[in-house]
Amino acid sequence: MKNMIKIAMMTMAIFTVAISLAQGGGGRQGGGRQGMMGGRQGGKTQLLRRKDVQKDLGITAAQTTEIDAMQKAAQEDMRAAFQDAQGDQDAMRKIMTEMQTKQAEQLAKILTAKQMTRLDEINIQIQGNNAILDEKVQKSLKMTTAQTEKIKKLQEAQQAANQSLMEKMRNQEIDREAFTASMTKNRDAMGVELGKILTAEQVTALKAMGGAKFEADPAEANPQGGRGGRGGGGGN
Repeated sequence: MKNMIKIAMMTMAIFTVAISLAQGGGGRQGGGRQGMMGGRQGGKTQLLRRKDVQKDLGITAAQTTEIDAMQKAAQEDMRAAFQDAQGDQDAMRKIMTEMQTKQAEQLAKILTAKQMTRLDEINIQIQGNNAILDEKVQKSLKMTTAQTEKIKKLQEAQQAANQSLMEKMRNQEIDREAFTASMTKNRDAMGVELGKILTAEQVTALKAMGGAKFEADPAEANPQGGRGGRGGGGGN
């Protein structure tokens, strides 16, 4: 029993690191969370932990209290759910997806419509090219079937690579530092490859979707983060 709990806690820690890295390295441009979880609301909820994001959105003290309570409850639910999953990665991925959907619904009740729109813009700026992993962004950019098929193949490749890293860390073949470095490398490579899929017009449109420039506070940036680049225009 103790071993199962230990495995569940270690796996939860790995997923937490992965999501944090996938969030794009704090305030830096162009990383991608979607290789792990897809274009979900969970990453935006993570962004709300940042003081610079809170400042840009004009988050009130009352909203901060509600967001903190939501995140604390989510962590407790995740811990319990991961223990029940007993190390099954597919089950844990499903759990994360369900929790992110739940958080999206809760967040929409806490933030104003204007704040939600601005959060989307900031998220696009931070994600850079990786923002196109979100189906809503793909539709806004009017991406072709050929383009979305290329994206799916890249996602599958990244997911396989990241899953292999998680297995190695869980088996203690690599330490957290090596895991972080490899995840960052995979994330940044993903951003570069995605940039090759976009046309010049789509690159311009994606930048416009980011809205007014987000003034990131370097102190809030994840020191492990990197740059995946917005990428230039590629063909279909």
